[in-house]
Parts: sequence; structure tokens; C-alpha cells
Amino acid sequence: MKRRRNAPIARALLPDGVKRFDVPGIRRICVDPFPGSRRRQEIMADLERVISCFLAAKLCGTMWLDGSFLTETFQPGDADFVFCPTIEIYENPNEQQKHLIDRIKKNCRTTFPECHAHLMNDIIEIQQSILETNQILAQLTAGSIRQPGVAFFLDQIESITQYQERLKQQFRECAALEGLEVCNYRIVAERDGRLSAAGMASVVGGGFRIW
Repeated sequence: MKRRRNAPIARALLPDGVKRFDVPGIRRICVDPFPGSRRRQEIMADLERVISCFLAAKLCGTMWLDGSFLTETFQPGDADFVFCPTIEIYENPNEQQKHLIDRIKKNCRTTFPECHAHLMNDIIEIQQSILETNQILAQLTAGSIRQPGVAFFLDQIESITQYQERLKQQFRECAALEGLEVCNYRIVAERDGRLSAAGMASVVGGGFRIW
């Protein structure tokens, strides 16, 4: 639907920023102040069904709610929500959880008729990108060992390392939003205290789950 030119923009029900609410709190903010809006009752009922499905499936995560439902529009179109499952569930869901995640990915209106659903898995994608840069760095490091002093390898290692540091910062920011703890580990040689470059390249290439 296209907005008419110069059409007024409805005011938001809440100040800018992220606010935390339980389900009754959402109803108090988005439904109770509009007693004559049947549409808001329908959207809220569907949103409550969605949340009940998540709870029944033990689909843990974070839901962000937005859209015209969070404005003073008397008859909003639907409720927009973004759902970010926990890493554990996203990587190893049971059948019921997988079904719901697939429905969210496809924005299935038969499952969520009054909601516009999105799945956010930024932290998973960033994690995968970090693992991929680990593999690239391992290959470049191995190449620099075979051909020491070659500028190509040194330049590429510096460039990929800088890119990976940006990815790590994005990962930390996403993890902080989810309340996840990011741990750092130091690799220590077991015997004479020395680490070979080839051995380090092997570890960086695939030994760690995150980075």
C-alpha cells in the first residue's frame, strides 16, 4: 500500500528507544486506549496467539514489536515483529521450534494472519563470517610461511584481520543486546612453551567454534 502524498504520519505511542513490556503491558499501551478499535483487538488477539505458540514450543528468544500498531493510528494494518531466537535453539531446534522458525522466515500469514513477522539471526551470520575469515587467515598464514616476505600475503593478512576485528565488534554488540557472555581464551603450548606458525594456522583455521 502506498502512502498518499503529504498524508499525516501518526505519532508513536512511546518515546524513541527500546522499551520492555510483558503481554498485558502491550495490551495496556496498544489496545486499552482505543476502546472503539476492533482492529486493534484482532491484532492483539493474534499477537497473543503467536506468543502462546512460542511459549508452548519453548521457543526462547527476544521479540521486537513495531509498526502502526505502536502508533496512534486508530485502525492499524497489522503488528510488525522481529524475533531473534537464542543461538542454542537456532542451531539445534526441535521439530516444533523448527516449524515455527520456518513460519517466521516465510512470514506465513496462515500462521500469523494479523502480524508481519521477521526473523533476526544477525549474531549467527556474524559468527559464520568470523569463522570464514579464520579459514582465510589460516590459508594466508600458511602461504606466508611457505613464501616468507611476499608482500601479497602480508597485505592480505592485515586487511582480513582489520575486517575480522570489525566483525568481532559487531558480534560483541549483538551479544550484549542478547545478554550473552563472550569469552576469550589464550592458547598455550603444552611442552616447551613454543608455538609453531603452522600449528597456529591449523588452530585458527578450525579449532575454535567462535574465533
